[in-house]
Amino acid sequence: MNPENVDRVLGGLVEDWKQADGKNPAIKHWFEGDLSFRWNSTQEDWVNSKDDDAEDQIGSVFAVQGIDLNKVGVLIGDDLQVDGNGVLKANKDNFKNVNGIFTSEEMELPENQKEFNLFVLNIYYVLLTRGIDGIRLGFWRNDDFKKYMEKMLEIK
Repeated sequence: MNPENVDRVLGGLVEDWKQADGKNPAIKHWFEGDLSFRWNSTQEDWVNSKDDDAEDQIGSVFAVQGIDLNKVGVLIGDDLQVDGNGVLKANKDNFKNVNGIFTSEEMELPENQKEFNLFVLNIYYVLLTRGIDGIRLGFWRNDDFKKYMEKMLEIK
């Protein structure tokens, strides 16, 4: 790692994570093809972690609040979706964190839907504002959102 640059990949809360698993490098959380990665091993001072795989860990919102990184990759998961009108909506069925979760009955209330939506949007706001020198978006099991972004940004 270049000591002058700290670059990391961050992800929405779309994969299961248990704090007790954090110190075990054998436990992986993110899988794509032959690749596998784990969530951040700690929530405190994660960017200075001495773990052998620290640069390959996927950082959560809890590990990067208030931390500035040089460049970030942000994996936008299927907990954030866009409807036909271009409105961002949080999907509780794809959200994997115990905080901010309402029961199905509680989600029937418009104020809880709004609160959950804001909670997920705020998570992505934090992740998307960590990179000082640049950001790269990735879409984790979220092809519809990727297609929407390509259309809106006129990416061919």
